[in-house]
Amino acid sequence: MRLARTRACRILLITVALVALRAESGAFEIDSHYYLTFGVALGTCFDWDEAHLIASGDLMQDQNRTTVAEMSLFRRRNKRMWHAFGHSEEDLNRLWFRAVREKDPKIRLVKLGQFLHFLQDWVAHASYSLGLGHAMATITGRDPDSIAKARVRSFRMVIATLDHLGKMCAVMGRLPDGIQDPDIALLRMVEGIRADQLLLDLYEESSTRWRIPWGNLSRRGRVILAENRLRIEQFIDRNVRPQPEKKVPADFRPGDEEHGIPPALRLRFDREGELTESLDKAIATTEELEAKDLDPADDVVALERTV
Repeated sequence: MRLARTRACRILLITVALVALRAESGAFEIDSHYYLTFGVALGTCFDWDEAHLIASGDLMQDQNRTTVAEMSLFRRRNKRMWHAFGHSEEDLNRLWFRAVREKDPKIRLVKLGQFLHFLQDWVAHASYSLGLGHAMATITGRDPDSIAKARVRSFRMVIATLDHLGKMCAVMGRLPDGIQDPDIALLRMVEGIRADQLLLDLYEESSTRWRIPWGNLSRRGRVILAENRLRIEQFIDRNVRPQPEKKVPADFRPGDEEHGIPPALRLRFDREGELTESLDKAIATTEELEAKDLDPADDVVALERTV
């Protein structure tokens, strides 16, 4: 009996370890790290192209081998430095001031997106270890990548994102209507999202059981991502498009694969999160891949597969 229990425990540990290798440890998915970040950035002081840079910097943390949360039980650098495992306030402050102090205005927005990725993960990773991450939660149907994990947690994530977008607007001297206090601007931004019921709709559409047991998105999960993208595009259409200064493309159409939120820019980062090629080159390459009907992210992903 003891031998059988030992064997069962070993099988369970191996299963969990394999899930840890298959499922990324960075919390939230493209609907949060990219689509939602894109939408709420537009809801602050940023225009279409600027929101694209911010959201791309956010998502590409999970798409570069050098910054993705390691799929290993024993390698922890990126989990701590870029994905908030361990909850280091030192790293939180470092990434914020790294963005604030950047002199190039476009690269500053990319670095703001990288900070927002850490900030968004900070909310989700409060109870997960540096080693295993959230593999056990994923395989038991409590996946923290999902907006549906907890309404309060997801709302807190969005408020934190808006708060720091507003703070960057203040740094850049862009608070609306002569407002000097970013907290007052935050109240106005939150009210717009509340009135639209965006977060409620995203929460109700999502599910923590959107992955198959090995961590990959199920068919239902892919449908959820598509529906959440559509809902965020509808938010942009109703609340952002009427503002000419936001520069929403004239052919923007919610639900249209080619004319909705654009694919993330193909950004390559080194181990310190710095761009390894110019933004102009990254934008040109992304447009070239789009013209060939390829996903720009597919050319960047190179996840660690060693333990």
